Amino acid sequence: MENDNFDKDLEVIESVKHRSKDTKERDAAERTRKGFFAPPPIFSCLLPILTVSAIILISLLIIHTLDSNQKRDVKIPSVIGLDAESAEKRIREALLVPEIVASSQYNEEIPENCVISTVPKGDRIVKEGRKVFIQVSKGSIFAVVPDVKGMPLSQATIKITELDILIGEITNEENSIFDYDSVISTKPAIGETVKRGSRINIVVSKGSANSSTASRATSETELVETPERTYNVNITLPHTADMKSGNVRIVINDVDGERIEYQGSHIPGSSLSYNVKYRGKAKLSVYFDNDLILERQLLES
Repeated sequence: MENDNFDKDLEVIESVKHRSKDTKERDAAERTRKGFFAPPPIFSCLLPILTVSAIILISLLIIHTLDSNQKRDVKIPSVIGLDAESAEKRIREALLVPEIVASSQYNEEIPENCVISTVPKGDRIVKEGRKVFIQVSKGSIFAVVPDVKGMPLSQATIKITELDILIGEITNEENSIFDYDSVISTKPAIGETVKRGSRINIVVSKGSANSSTASRATSETELVETPERTYNVNITLPHTADMKSGNVRIVINDVDGERIEYQGSHIPGSSLSYNVKYRGKAKLSVYFDNDLILERQLLES
């Protein structure tokens, strides 16, 4: 009896094993039919490691990309006292963008065309590529009255105004030493120090009372015979973004000699219309901050 039961149990166990084997075979066949193959056991062990490694690699790539796009911190070099060209070079070398502002200032300590200050100031830490504005010195606000004694008035006027000194009152005196229309003296005197923008008075020779009378009479006759003509100067001044204003000077050189017909301050890009008078053949020159912007020969007719 017991043997019969034992045999039955064995049959049940074998039946279960057989069904389990059949089930596994059917599952494998189904996976094969669908194109799915079970990964080897070692792959299942490596999968978590590979996943973590991929995440770390992607994260590093993202951080590198963000870091390469971010501007670096740089230090603004101190350029005070350097000439403008050297200052621009040093600022560019620091991976910054220099820009000289037009409103230069007079300075008693910093020589002309040298740096007074920068914005932002030197030694500050900023991002690369930032603009650094440079303030340049115009030199001392004081100038020495130039030696114009004996010069024709027209030449003396040009030499004086080039120093940003204005012409004040002009008086005429008889003088046997200096030629007609030549400078006898100035006030303040030649060699004295004056503030730029101030005016100086000039004394001009009328010649001797009893000399060159015939010569002057002949000259005056020639002037009467040479009619005075008018020419309209109509010009648009050069546009400079950084310049707030500039000095315009119109110079005429004709039979009467060279002289300044007009001088004044104007905004860059603005228009200027002015009538100049001349005799005979004349040369017209227009300057904007000492730069020649127009030159023209004017005919007698």
